[in-house]
Amino acid sequence: MKILSIRCISFCFLMLNGCESVTHKTEKEEEAVRDTVLNSIESTTYKKTFYVPKNKSVLDSTLNKNKVYSSFKTSVEALKKLDPQGIEFYLKGAIRYTEELLNEILVDPYEVPAVKSRLRVVKTHLLRSKYYSQEEDIESLNSALNNLFDSYNILLMRIDDIAQNDLALGKNEFEVE
Repeated sequence: MKILSIRCISFCFLMLNGCESVTHKTEKEEEAVRDTVLNSIESTTYKKTFYVPKNKSVLDSTLNKNKVYSSFKTSVEALKKLDPQGIEFYLKGAIRYTEELLNEILVDPYEVPAVKSRLRVVKTHLLRSKYYSQEEDIESLNSALNNLFDSYNILLMRIDDIAQNDLALGKNEFEVE
């Protein structure tokens, strides 16, 4: 009987000591993970800059007057300033504004397949970002957000290119006075 009680006590002693060492390891691992997450958040939120159109006056008088486009632009650009861990709600809003913009008929020179396809690419990256946000995969979310911002910049460049071409076509150098 003494042997059985000694075995039970030694077993309990080993279990308690073993659990404490595992707990310390997981706390250290969690701290390391938190540090890498914070570093990745800082690197994502401050490095991206958005393209500034060259023909801002043309865009202000045409496309920026569209409320749906303005809401879309504001929602996507606001994502840059947010913490990726709590971004899911804002991604849903940006997706909603993207869908509205895709269904909207844009001002004359911008209602072209090139702009609509770029909008679909932005929407795809928004959906990917939303998925990774739900899965809490911070590394993949940061990558998806970088791709989103890159595709958004390409969309802005395409819109600016259309505005420049429209402005160039509007000027008639050979007009007789």
